[in-house]
Amino acid sequence: DFVMIKLVALDLDGTLLGSDKQISPQNVEIIKKHHEKGVNFAICTGRTLSEVYHIDSIKNLLPYTDYTILTNGSACIDKTGNTIFDIRIKSEDVKNIHSKLDHMSMMFELYSNGKVICSEESLEKYKDYINPEFYKLVEDTRMSVPDILKFSEDEQGGINMILASFLSNSDMKKAYETVSAMDYYITQVGEKSIEIHHSSVDKGNGISNLAEKLGINKENILSIGDSHNDLTMRKAVGTLVSMGNAIDELKDISDFITSTNDDFGVYHALNKLL
Repeated sequence: DFVMIKLVALDLDGTLLGSDKQISPQNVEIIKKHHEKGVNFAICTGRTLSEVYHIDSIKNLLPYTDYTILTNGSACIDKTGNTIFDIRIKSEDVKNIHSKLDHMSMMFELYSNGKVICSEESLEKYKDYINPEFYKLVEDTRMSVPDILKFSEDEQGGINMILASFLSNSDMKKAYETVSAMDYYITQVGEKSIEIHHSSVDKGNGISNLAEKLGINKENILSIGDSHNDLTMRKAVGTLVSMGNAIDELKDISDFITSTNDDFGVYHALNKLL
């Protein structure tokens, strides 16, 4: 039975973006087509604003993007840049998390007000911690400060997200366990990183928060994703689509599996389901 989709929430990396880190003309075309018919479109990403704008082809999509949910659901802006919601971790929590992980070798980055901040020291060694496909993103978007905890103290109202990256998968798992004992929402990124947020933040809650503001019911929402941070979308949407390249845990809870991000999976899914 046919359900009217009023809001579509789309992940970026591994979903809208091909492995070239760009958005294909096919994906833009299908979004434009349905946007013109009145469907609301939201990007729903772990990235923050400077990292979204780092994608060269994003400019082709922005005219048809009504909302951008950033840093895994901790903040949302509309087309004109107005804030819809903004949920932060207090600076004393940042200090607390840092102190619990500080014995490990890590790159500790803070996401706040659309920017990513890290220490000068860790930026010099970023290649030890970051997946090569993101080297350019890191080089182009990071702002470095001499003292990351001092920066956090000075940031009014706290920060949106912590990205902690480690030298190995086993270090990341230890860090994940350590922070899991505390009251935060954590998601794994790739093999060596974790993202840490306020306990009320995840992509599913981000979509629900936006939908509530728009007066759109869960059954009228469709989302598409591929990774760990997309699992929570399940609770927020009537129709969950996973990419052909998605992790198995996401495929297991999806209503529909489309083709991969290099085979225009978003195009095929929206073409079929809208």
